[in-house]
Amino acid sequence: MKKYKVLLTFLIGISNYLFGQITPITPVGLRDFTINKFDKIVYARDNYNAIVNEYNLVTGESKSSQFPNLPVFANKSRKAVYEKDKLLYMYDFGKDSTYFLGPAINYDPYLSFSPNDIGLLEGQNDTLKYFLFTNNSIKPQSSVQNLRYSQNPPSWVTDTTVIISDPHIEALLLYNTISGKEDTILVTPYTGRVTEIFGFDYNKKYNLIAYSYETQPNTRIHLFDMKTGKDSVAFHLESDMPNSTCADGAPLSFDYLKWASDSNKLLFFGNFATNSVAGIYTYYLDKDSTLLLSDCHDFGLKTDAEWMSNDTVIFSNQTAFRVYSLLVPKITTSVDDEDSYVPKSFIIFQNYPNPFNSSTTFQFENNEPGNVELNIYNILGELIFKHSLGQINAGRHSFSWNGRNKNGSNVSSGIYIARLHFKNLSKSVFVKSIKLQLIK
Repeated sequence: MKKYKVLLTFLIGISNYLFGQITPITPVGLRDFTINKFDKIVYARDNYNAIVNEYNLVTGESKSSQFPNLPVFANKSRKAVYEKDKLLYMYDFGKDSTYFLGPAINYDPYLSFSPNDIGLLEGQNDTLKYFLFTNNSIKPQSSVQNLRYSQNPPSWVTDTTVIISDPHIEALLLYNTISGKEDTILVTPYTGRVTEIFGFDYNKKYNLIAYSYETQPNTRIHLFDMKTGKDSVAFHLESDMPNSTCADGAPLSFDYLKWASDSNKLLFFGNFATNSVAGIYTYYLDKDSTLLLSDCHDFGLKTDAEWMSNDTVIFSNQTAFRVYSLLVPKITTSVDDEDSYVPKSFIIFQNYPNPFNSSTTFQFENNEPGNVELNIYNILGELIFKHSLGQINAGRHSFSWNGRNKNGSNVSSGIYIARLHFKNLSKSVFVKSIKLQLIK
């Protein structure tokens, strides 16, 4: 397996370090958030006045929210549940109607819809309750106590079963939310140590649990096969990235493990005592390879990762008091694919002015002839503008963009990514991206 990882790195022409595009979504002072994936809106709470604000990732607009507290959104329907004054409510976007559900455990509890929105989990401190939905109301089913989920929220397996962590026996349990039955899935083998399972997430497609430990052996991501019971190490920082500054920083653990919707990418963060070394990683299951997506000297404790789409992650930097988006790159395995070719003395790519108001000019310089294409993406990674310059000779070139999308409409203020694709006569490809800011 290790030989394949080395071969993969050679083929794609990059190392294990391929930094993703990280863009702030909110101003400073907001760090707790939820996501409305239907409308592509991030809801974030002001840390000082507790007001909830909305940040539209498509239009770039922001405004105060109708919700008094952070809503949690359903997976299949345009509904949200939120707490107000220790009471639970559900809002139906389609009907523009609010329904009272019942008393909450406490202020601002943990809330989560089941995969098909049949049930709702509610938690506070060390107690977790499960409810079934019936005609816009909820019916209590079961409750479990003496567990830790503040760092490790439950991971849904079905609409009525979840995986939870039990720090008292250092294990993962399969909990039936109807019967209340608990079955032990795995127990840490490192007896005699404080080895609480620190981060985990279930992969429904492949019936796998990705997990990590809080202490030694610390810098590893494990995969546990629910069908066969086989446990394997997917990523070990010191052996897979021995030259990384993250390895020098001695992380305490990996946490906030989250599988993408395609079930092939696992995002996780490095957790450090000083927060001064905090890398963001993605493990690619189908390639059995891990990339470091952020500089480990990027100060700040990263938490609460959520996939907006299969390629975009929203996360919080608790130290910076800000919410960010991350475009996760694609690993390729062919020399004809993107990022596979780095031309000598190539390439200068920049724009001015930046930020810009109505238009900006891109300048680039290449030292050999080739085909050039310029693509512009919004913060979600969606292509909004595409322009082919065709076959060009070596030299300096420029192109102006007037802030309009591929349909000719003006785009809104916000952050955009310009990506230059260059293919030489041998059909090798080089790609370079820069960040743009449009201000109106």
